[in-house]
Amino acid sequence: MTSQYFYNIMLIISVLFGAIIGAYTTTVDYRVRNDLPIVTADCYCPSCGHRLPLHHQFPVISWILLKGRCGFCNEAIPARYPVIEMGYTVFYTAAFCMFSAQPTVFCLLWFGFSCTVLCIRGRGHTKPLIKAIFHMTIYHGVIAATLIYLYAAKAPVI
Repeated sequence: MTSQYFYNIMLIISVLFGAIIGAYTTTVDYRVRNDLPIVTADCYCPSCGHRLPLHHQFPVISWILLKGRCGFCNEAIPARYPVIEMGYTVFYTAAFCMFSAQPTVFCLLWFGFSCTVLCIRGRGHTKPLIKAIFHMTIYHGVIAATLIYLYAAKAPVI
């Protein structure tokens, strides 16, 4: 595998992971502020309560395709959701591009950014915030371990 090919694959992973964590953060933010369970089996529209099918849950893309409205009740979806998702995507991608040679650094930046945003948005909701940070730690830990393993497997043997 060439270095450029590996870099491109890792860049795509960074973009996707940033969008997914951005979407997760908006969900957690809503649930923490409304004292709802952090982890549930389904995502749903807060206006009509309808369970959202998978194709309505793609970060940013679904919001654009649905024209910023729920596909069931036609209620407007606030623009802050795709803005936050896009912000995460840009930050995760930029952190990877700046520190691509040091996976530990960009993984720690990703985790630190996510925890900081959650702490700022979830102030006053300590117990659910701790659960949210715990889940964020697991997600980032798994992806960091996977990325560091991939980097180690790519490294030349001396």
